[in-house]
Amino acid sequence: MRYWPFLLLALLISAIGALVYGLTSSPAKPVPVKEPIEESSALRVGERIRVVPAPAAVEVRLFVEGVPHRATARVNQLMNDPDGILLTADQRAILDRSVHRYRAKPSEMGKYDMPACFIPHHFFRYYDKDGRQIGELTVCYCCGDIRVTPYTYGPNGDRSEVWDFDYDGVKKMLKEMDVPTDIDCPGYARF
Repeated sequence: MRYWPFLLLALLISAIGALVYGLTSSPAKPVPVKEPIEESSALRVGERIRVVPAPAAVEVRLFVEGVPHRATARVNQLMNDPDGILLTADQRAILDRSVHRYRAKPSEMGKYDMPACFIPHHFFRYYDKDGRQIGELTVCYCCGDIRVTPYTYGPNGDRSEVWDFDYDGVKKMLKEMDVPTDIDCPGYARF
């Protein structure tokens, strides 16, 4: 314990040295970003095209999942419905207009970063005339991300091409259907 004054003096000198170095060194220069990032996409930077997950589907059904002990009575009712909710023609039209492939600009890439969680609660399943599932649109309102099957996340390898979704338009439709969007994240949903 008798060496503590020397230890305190050494820490003080180190802190002053770090402060002086920080004040006298030149600021970091921004890294230039080339636009476009990579020409692996058929889309031009800033271009958006609509994608219907399964255009051959004759029906789309909404299924809801969540944590039963945290869910409201309505969400439990939705989760226990093995047939899901059959979308009307108008609801299908809203959903079909909601999904886009988008070629993000480098300045927008942070907006479309893949979230760390992605625990979706809304599953729009597409069925053919024989009742087989041929596609799925999976939506997480909590983190604000989607997956589109049979496609993969980010239709190109450099992730400059991303999925863009009309969360507000579909949220309005879901509200009219009495389907909440903040399942398992009440008050914290991103959209």
